[in-house]
Amino acid sequence: MEAYWIRPRPASFPDRYRVKWQALALSLKSALCIFFGRFLRLLIEAKTVRKEVEKQKDSPQ
Repeated sequence: MEAYWIRPRPASFPDRYRVKWQALALSLKSALCIFFGRFLRLLIEAKTVRKEVEKQKDSPQ
C-alpha cells in the first residue's frame, strides 16, 4: 500500500535549496524586524526627550 499523502518533490527544486531560501528569508525578516524595532524605539525616545526639553524651557528656574 502506497502512502498517498506524500507528494513527490519537483526535481528542479531540491530540498537543500528550499531550506537555504527559507533560512535566508527568516534571517532577512528578523533583521528587518530588529531594525524597525530599534528605529521606532529611537523615534519614541526622541519624542519624549523633546517633550522633556520643552517642559524644562517652559518652567521657571
